This record gives sequence, C-alpha cells and structure tokens, in this order.
Amino acid sequence: MADWITEAIEANATFLSRIDAERLYREPPTRRVVITCMDSRVNLEAIGIPSFAADGHSDSRVAIIRTAGARCPERSLFVALFKADVEEILVLGHTECALVAADTEIASIVEVLQARLDGRDVAASLGGIGVSSDEDLRRWLGTIPGSAEGVLAQMRVIRSLPFLPRGVAVHGLVYDVDTGVVHPVEEPDA
Repeated sequence: MADWITEAIEANATFLSRIDAERLYREPPTRRVVITCMDSRVNLEAIGIPSFAADGHSDSRVAIIRTAGARCPERSLFVALFKADVEEILVLGHTECALVAADTEIASIVEVLQARLDGRDVAASLGGIGVSSDEDLRRWLGTIPGSAEGVLAQMRVIRSLPFLPRGVAVHGLVYDVDTGVVHPVEEPDA
C-alpha cells in the first residue's frame, strides 16, 4: 500500500510540473449530476463530459457521484440538490456490472470473503453488517438482475425521495463498455 502512496505523490509532482495553476477548475458544480458506477471503464466523455485538459482545465460543471452499481447515497444527492442547485439527474449504468454478476455469484463472493478474512469468522463478519443469508447479502449489496433494470430501479428510488424538488428531471442511460454506445433507459409503457 505504501508503494501506491509513493506513486501517488510522485504522480502529483509530475502533475504540478505540467499544469497551469491559474487554469485549474475552481467553479463548483451546478445544475446537473451524474450518478454512475465506480467501474473505471465508464468513460464520461461518451456522454459529453470532457476529461480535464493537460493544463488542469475543464469546462464541465457536472457533479459526478461514483458508487458501486450507480447507487446514489441520499446524503450526496441532498447536497447536490440543495447546495449545487441540481435540476437534472442522470443515472448512468453500464454493461458487465459486477452487481449484475453478484446477483448469481453470491457463493463465489462468500468464498473470496472467506479467503481474504484470514481465518476470521465469516458468519460473525457478515452478521456485523446485518447479513445472515445469501439473500441478505444480495439485498445488502444491492445486486441487480441486469444493467437497465438497475438503472430503472435507481431512477425510481430517486423519484420517490421525499426531498426531491418538483421539476427535477431524472434520466437513465446504460453505457456499453465494449462499444462506448449509450442506450436510454425509460419507464416501460403501462
């Protein structure tokens, strides 16, 4: 772990040597927030959010929340809505999401957990987070049957929040990690 910290500090020195501090982006985000997965394969340029330029500048004022499975912690969304005046929310899922695979691979996750806990009691560790069965673990993880279904479920959760201001638009897309194509996710016709 210390090696990674050393690498990060060295990378920061390289960063500082090439950027123009006057061009660093200082404006707070406003109006829009993207809730997406923490998976590094999700390239936000695919939806028009540029990466930072080599000199440290960016024109984007979109707030980005990255979590496993594009699940938005209510606290983060609350801050976005009432501190950054967000008017639009985009839930951006992706293909090959680990939470889709986890839905059917709970047993293998528990095996890895057992191996990584170095002899500690797995049942006690899971019990500490309120998990006593595979179904509990699925629920706690927030596993999803498919990427589009996960995006749609998160859109519904956001729309049902008691503090969501009227008029805030909630959209959904799924990013294909193999092609870079995004597909809209919409409520099915009733």
